[in-house]
Amino acid sequence: MRPRLTHIITLLSLLLLLGCATPAERAENLYKEGKFEEVMSRYPQAPAAQKAKEALATKLLKDGAYERVMTEFKDTPMAFEARVRYAEKILAEGKFEEVMQKYDDTPAAIKARELAAQALYDAGRITEAAREYPQTPAGSRARDELARAEFERIMTYKSPEERRKALEDFVTSSVYAGTGPSAQAQIELAKLDGLKLPGNY
Repeated sequence: MRPRLTHIITLLSLLLLLGCATPAERAENLYKEGKFEEVMSRYPQAPAAQKAKEALATKLLKDGAYERVMTEFKDTPMAFEARVRYAEKILAEGKFEEVMQKYDDTPAAIKARELAAQALYDAGRITEAAREYPQTPAGSRARDELARAEFERIMTYKSPEERRKALEDFVTSSVYAGTGPSAQAQIELAKLDGLKLPGNY
């Protein structure tokens, strides 16, 4: 009887040993079950921990928990995507300044600049739109309008010397660079210098 009992105990011990998984295996099993947070907390050094972290970040991203992904999962590929989506979200809420200041590395920042410039332009704040957002479509239109007004003002000068000085200042100003009136001003300067222009022979 005793040898049989010993044999059963040995067999049970062997089964228990075979049934005991390593921490890495246990972590992997939890990962497969979708228990990502448990993997991360119980087995942070296991290979499955990083996979669990990325899987959880992906899930949170899909759920719209952008701020949590940005703060708790900075070292995952999902962190930047969370920034992009969060920036788009607050842009839709009209928070242009916040997008431009905190999320200037996202596509939403470009859109925020364009919308901010357009808002200034629509409000008749042409000078501000031109000065603060010169590279946006509305800023570019504002620059062109300012340049046209200034060019027309300069062309009312009766004295050729006064006009020449004003035109020289005009064409060297970064505010008006690249605008249509700036090109016209260069032609006017050439006329004042007595140069023959194409078609004026």
